[in-house]
Amino acid sequence: MTKKSRNGESRRFSSRRKTEAVLRLLRGEDLDLLSRENGVVPARLSQWREDLLCGGQQALQQRPADLREEQT
Repeated sequence: MTKKSRNGESRRFSSRRKTEAVLRLLRGEDLDLLSRENGVVPARLSQWREDLLCGGQQALQQRPADLREEQT
């Protein structure tokens, strides 16, 4: 996702920065405060949260590699 900076240029957020913001949100920090601090609308932060949770859920649904194959 991109946003316009004060000088009108598009700015991208790294996955690391998005993750840090979402983790703070999940720990109970205020959505509006985090939104202002990161310069994004609250809806974007909420979407990042949903994306992270969905990705995490998918990762947990994957079956681990068969350890017997790795030992051969």
